[in-house]
Amino acid sequence: MTQPAYSPPPYVGAPTTKKGMPGWGWALLGGGCLLVFFFTAIFAAILFPVFAQAREKARQTQCMSNLKQQSLAVLMYAQDNNDIAPPKSRWMDCLTLYTKAGNGKIYHCPSVRSQGADAYGYAYNSNVADKPMSKIADQRAKMLIYDSSTLTRNASDAGTSLPENGRHSKGNNIAFADGHVKWFRLGSEAGKYGDGRPGVTP
Repeated sequence: MTQPAYSPPPYVGAPTTKKGMPGWGWALLGGGCLLVFFFTAIFAAILFPVFAQAREKARQTQCMSNLKQQSLAVLMYAQDNNDIAPPKSRWMDCLTLYTKAGNGKIYHCPSVRSQGADAYGYAYNSNVADKPMSKIADQRAKMLIYDSSTLTRNASDAGTSLPENGRHSKGNNIAFADGHVKWFRLGSEAGKYGDGRPGVTP
């Protein structure tokens, strides 16, 4: 009886394993992403107030420019009208002819534009209206036009509508009868709207 010939089974190699990132690598990558997110949040928290402050400073500067143009327009109006200041009921309307190309934007404080197209934000000193400009004893101290909590057109009062909390960086902009404009911080030594020197009068 003959024995069957032996034939070995075909060779099968060892199973191959896919090479990938080890566990410590994934942990390191995840930790790095968390650090990036953490520092991004910190930088955002630091920079956002800085940007907001810079934006408000720009609005304050634009507001001062608006008041400067308005105060000079009052002086030009008085020169053409026997030294008499504009009437309080329509002072903005009277000044339009004396502003560049009748620019209506200067009568809108940039910090109140978000409250609508009809929000103006400036008031004219009613103690000056319809009076000779040359008769003002101390023009450098006499308020002329200023930030106002009354947002209507042609607003006028005796300085009572100045924003109590300050519109620009805890202060308000005021134009004086001699044409100069200044920002005043609330609560200073010279009074509610002083800057350390006496003489700011409504």
